[in-house]
Amino acid sequence: MFLFVVQLVTGLLMMTVYSPSTATAWGSVWYIQTVLPSGAFIRGLHHFASDAMLIVLAFHALQLIVTRGFAPPRGAIWAITLLLLGLTLAISLTGELLPWDQAGYWGTKVRLNILARTPRIGDALRRLLIGGGEFGQLTLARFHALHVIVLPTLLALLFAWRARMTRRVDERPASSGAPSPANPYFSAQRLRDSLACAAVLGVVGAVIWYSQSVLGSNLLDAPADPTTSDYPARPEWHTLFLYQWLKYFSGGVSEVVGAIVIPGFVTLVFFALPAAARVFRERWGRRLALGVTIMTLAAGFVLTLAALWADRKPPDERVSAARAKQGQGEKLSAAEEAVIRADDFQKQKALAAAVAARAFELASQQGIPPSGPLGLLDNDPMTRGPVLFAAHCASCHRYDGRDGLGRVPVEPATSSDLAGYATREWIRSLLADPMADRHFGRMTKPDGEPAHTRMSKWTSEQREGASSEEARRKLSDDFDAAAAYLADESIHPGRLATLPAADETGSAFPAAPEEADEALIRRGRRFFMAVCNECHSYQGERWGTFNAPEMFGYGSVAWIQTMIADPSDDARYRSRGREPAQMPAFKDRLSEGDRALIARWLFESRGVSRAGVGGNVSDALRP
Repeated sequence: MFLFVVQLVTGLLMMTVYSPSTATAWGSVWYIQTVLPSGAFIRGLHHFASDAMLIVLAFHALQLIVTRGFAPPRGAIWAITLLLLGLTLAISLTGELLPWDQAGYWGTKVRLNILARTPRIGDALRRLLIGGGEFGQLTLARFHALHVIVLPTLLALLFAWRARMTRRVDERPASSGAPSPANPYFSAQRLRDSLACAAVLGVVGAVIWYSQSVLGSNLLDAPADPTTSDYPARPEWHTLFLYQWLKYFSGGVSEVVGAIVIPGFVTLVFFALPAAARVFRERWGRRLALGVTIMTLAAGFVLTLAALWADRKPPDERVSAARAKQGQGEKLSAAEEAVIRADDFQKQKALAAAVAARAFELASQQGIPPSGPLGLLDNDPMTRGPVLFAAHCASCHRYDGRDGLGRVPVEPATSSDLAGYATREWIRSLLADPMADRHFGRMTKPDGEPAHTRMSKWTSEQREGASSEEARRKLSDDFDAAAAYLADESIHPGRLATLPAADETGSAFPAAPEEADEALIRRGRRFFMAVCNECHSYQGERWGTFNAPEMFGYGSVAWIQTMIADPSDDARYRSRGREPAQMPAFKDRLSEGDRALIARWLFESRGVSRAGVGGNVSDALRP
């Protein structure tokens, strides 16, 4: 009862802020969690008091089993205790949806899909609860009403009924309920109850501190996104055993048996224990109750461990072996399939955590847009960028060997790896070996010949021309300088081109915080204009006759956008000549906004921050 009152009080406090709308629910919970004074503690108290109430009720039911408190004349008290357990679980499950986040949305959807398997009435119950055929505003409104009004009222009535039944059965002072001077039971029991309540509250407070301070949990996932196809939905700890149990039943009648018939039968057995106690002698009735309870608890414990074991992170060597076998099209064993499922789950879990952290970051920086919290992520390059890259670019390109979302595609890459694109290190690697797999090595023409060999030929000529050790060292330094200059050009397009020629080479250049680095960039500018400008144009001009991509703003968001839209543009690789563009144009395949999101993600994921945007979803998925 104490834990129930704690939930009522904390729930009432949160209701003064919470807004039950699909557009505002997540934002109001985020406000409680991050902005409202003591909001995180109040919400943590509400959440963990619910878990504690389930645990306390479960222990109390176990106590009744051990002490034979289920037998007549306490049969009604036993039934009410089971109903209290069921209602407390229902309150917990309905409350999960109220933040309208990914965990609550997909977890509730899975549970209601299981409910829909109930013969004859399942689909009707599901539609009644969600308010139609699909999740939406009516679903949230109905779950909110159930959570804050209907179920708590029923729970309070059951508490009152149980107290009344207990007074009828127990041999205690009757009538007014006041403690009898001759019997100190009431005062002693009240003291024990008060100490127990204080102890439970202390444990709940410790769990809140550990969850928030040590684990860094916000008890809030990313905003609910109905378009997500691979969210790693898992139930809460108290129903994890059912999730594992249902894995052993698949398809048609089998699912109905596993999801409805057997759990329903076990529930009826527990409700029937008082009747069994009437039929059997006292000793055998108690043994039967203990046997059923021990078997149920053992099964739940084993199934919970099995669910946790199946989702654990598998060893890297086993993942690599299973992925290699999968990539070769070979048939996988059950153990190898389990390894791949676990690896996929871990990647999806990491992605979900990264997206949630990004949503919190953006909400703190920008606030919640009027369109709702999903607007934060829909226009965010760090979350939408890798998704779009995986869908449209990863069939050819890679990002750190993966598809942008941490997955390794089955088909091999046919183009460059764009992790760190246009950084000093990436450009320097290109100058060192243009035909490496990371750069042009995987790119071929329709006839199978290498697509871009001119750059490799040029670097070879430069090295052959550096005959002495000093010349080779100078060439390496020039390459370092060129990489530094082009990386700077991606951040500040045309910065050096706007300065007078004297400033470009002399001491009149404005001093930078790192003068040595600035000198290296200036040297790179000189090398580029003297050597690279023979092929690569700068602002449309070059002194040679060969055509190579325009390098003004190379690697910037605008440069990448043009490349994605039309690689055959005259300022990129063109559609004619000896080495024309091999990449298809995406100006008709992706909207301008989507192209901008990919370009911004490739740029900002390099560790360069623009407009205060930091963090990168893909970083959380790197091995």
